[in-house]
Amino acid sequence: MRMAWDDDTPFEAGSWILDDDSQTNRVTEGNQRLDQLLPADEQTGAASSTALHVYLDSMIEMVSRGGQPLALLCVAVDETPIIRFFGAEGVRLIGSAVARCLRQETRTHDVVGRADIDLDATMPIFMVVCPLLDEEHAALLAERLRLAMSAFAEAEHPWLTLSIGVSALALDIRDARELMARSHSSMHRAQRKGGDRVWRNSQTARTIMEQQDHEPPEEQC
Repeated sequence: MRMAWDDDTPFEAGSWILDDDSQTNRVTEGNQRLDQLLPADEQTGAASSTALHVYLDSMIEMVSRGGQPLALLCVAVDETPIIRFFGAEGVRLIGSAVARCLRQETRTHDVVGRADIDLDATMPIFMVVCPLLDEEHAALLAERLRLAMSAFAEAEHPWLTLSIGVSALALDIRDARELMARSHSSMHRAQRKGGDRVWRNSQTARTIMEQQDHEPPEEQC
């Protein structure tokens, strides 16, 4: 199956340009992005998983000292049976297209990186580090990303949708690994809810509390 971005000619989709130049980590904005300065993942052009982890750890340490907010998005393509027919090259092209969408629709000081958190996933999983955003505002950004991908894919690839998990730095999070795990868990919650949606970590806690409130009281012996 042919995809709209599988030739060598750059093309415009909404507000972003996609082409096959992932290893240079190049974007189409005039202003240089912070994540352009980090080592690139060869398959997608996003920051490498190692660079992402090191950068997130340093950001957590810095904002914790200053009492500033920090949010993390976990972005995954919803897997459908059709993806199995694309093969390795198709997966690479889709991953590169998603990475470009994320870079184009986020701020220049946000960092888009590939995460190695789920090695069994067919498609690449991305993390977006969002300094100075709390969970509420990061969720608004996540919804913007979801809609941008849907708008691009609607005509020829309606199956191409994103599930995005959102979490924010909290007192009980000590390092990058814990924050990434929380965002990753929220992303999986979005997929279990049907995919093509944003799920905030705070929604998980609220759902658990609501379920506990509706549990019947234990019978007294």
